[in-house]
Amino acid sequence: MSAHAGAVPVQTAIDRIGFGRFQKRLLGVCGVTWAADAAEIFLIAFALPKITEDFGVPVPRLRRLRPRRRGPARLSLFAEYLPTRNRGRWLVILESFWGVGTVAAAALAWLLVPTLGWRYLLATSAIAVALIFWVRLRVPESPRFLAATGRVDEAEAVLAQVARENHVPERDVPHIVPPADASASRGVMEPSVSTSRISLSRSVICSTRVFSTV
Repeated sequence: MSAHAGAVPVQTAIDRIGFGRFQKRLLGVCGVTWAADAAEIFLIAFALPKITEDFGVPVPRLRRLRPRRRGPARLSLFAEYLPTRNRGRWLVILESFWGVGTVAAAALAWLLVPTLGWRYLLATSAIAVALIFWVRLRVPESPRFLAATGRVDEAEAVLAQVARENHVPERDVPHIVPPADASASRGVMEPSVSTSRISLSRSVICSTRVFSTV
């Protein structure tokens, strides 16, 4: 595909569109995912003492329960949609959602473990992963990934969506060119759906097994 006259890199197009409603919505979406990721990790951590007490299994043998962190991918995706100006400030705000998830996990542990037991606490990790999976479906694909894989029209459609949500006339959205390192580029969110499905399946299976021991 030949480049249009006046075509610019994806980041330049984002800078021209600016920060607006789309980025605020994406902050909420990625923030909820980041908080749920933290909660999933700490829910298991809070449950481990009771698990070892009930089954007499040393903690090192339970490390397989540790979930995989997906936060860096959320940070990367959010950063791709941010204008260069004030990008660092918005990334710090997104990072603060990790603390929200940690506090939520601690509160759940305080409420559930003494009353219902660690099994109910562990079961809530499946809810956290389901939330991550649901949120992922609401996030558009990375325009940089689309451009890097030759899907320039799709990348421009995503940028047009961003412009509409930010109340920027679509005629002001420039055409884009693929990045120079297109052959080595990968979408930061490309594997996220399958990863979330695997995590959700593991959490559901784990929760089912622990309840079957009651």
